[in-house]
Amino acid sequence: MNQFRTEIIIQLGLGLLQGLTEIFPISSSGHLALVKEFFNLNEFSIGLAAFLHLGTFFAILVWIRKDVISLWNSFKVSIPKVFLYLFNHGENPFKEQASSKIPYYMFISIAATALVGILLKGPANHVFQERTYVMLLLTINGLIILSAGWFSAGDRTMAEIGVLDYLIIGALQGIAVIPGISRLGLTLCGSLFRKMSWSEALKLSFLLSLPAALGFAVEFSELTSHGMILGVDALALAMGVLGATVGGFIAIWFLMLPKMLERKTLIFFGIYCILVGIFSYTYLSNLP
Repeated sequence: MNQFRTEIIIQLGLGLLQGLTEIFPISSSGHLALVKEFFNLNEFSIGLAAFLHLGTFFAILVWIRKDVISLWNSFKVSIPKVFLYLFNHGENPFKEQASSKIPYYMFISIAATALVGILLKGPANHVFQERTYVMLLLTINGLIILSAGWFSAGDRTMAEIGVLDYLIIGALQGIAVIPGISRLGLTLCGSLFRKMSWSEALKLSFLLSLPAALGFAVEFSELTSHGMILGVDALALAMGVLGATVGGFIAIWFLMLPKMLERKTLIFFGIYCILVGIFSYTYLSNLP
C-alpha cells in the first residue's frame, strides 16, 4: 500500500512538472529526463513522458476551445466552396476571406510535424537515455528562444502568413520531439521569426500542439494489459495526467497575464534553460 501511494505521488509530481514545462518553452521531455537522472527513476521512459502529454492536451483544448470551434466551423463552411472552385463552378473561396485558408494550411503544418516526428522517433528515444545530450539541447533551446525574444519582430496574423510559413513551423514542431528542445517553444519561435505577432504566434502554437500532443502520446506510448499502462498502475498514471492538466492550466494562465504577452518574456525562459543546462552538466557529470 505504501509503495502504491508513493507511486501515485511520484506520478502526480511528474505530471505537474510536465504540464508546467510543456506550456512554458523550456522542454517538458528534457526536464523529465533530468529528473529521471537526479532521482534515479530508471523505470521512467519516454513513453511514459509522452503519455503525460494528454494532460496538457486537455488543458490547452479547454483554454482555446472557442478558437478550435471557430476553426472547425470555418472549415465546414469552406468545404463545398472549395469543391465548386476545384471543378470550375465557383470563385476562389480564399480570395475575399483569407482566414478560410487557415484550416487547410494547418493540415499541411500538421503533416510536416508528423513526418519529421516519425523520422526522429528513434533518435529521440536515444537522447532521452543520454543525459549529456539533453543538457546540451536544453542549452541550445535556451539560445533559440533568447534570439527570438531579442531579434524577432512583426505583427502578421495566422491569415496573413503563407503555406511555406505553415510548412516551416510544422517541421520545427516535429524536430522538437527531441528531448531538450521545447515543442511549443520552437513552434512559437518559428512563428515569431516568420514575423507573426506574439498573441497570434502563441495561438497558432497552441492550436498546432493539440494534434501533435495526441500523436506524440500514441506514437511513443506502448500500452500493455493487466491494468498496467507503460509499466505503471492505471490509477497512478491517471493521477499523472491529472497533474499535467493542472500544471498546464497554471502555465497557460501565467503566459496570458497582460505583462507576459510580449516577446521579451522569452528572454527569461531562454536564460533559465541555459542555466539549467549548465547546472545539470556540472552536477550530473560528477555522477557515475
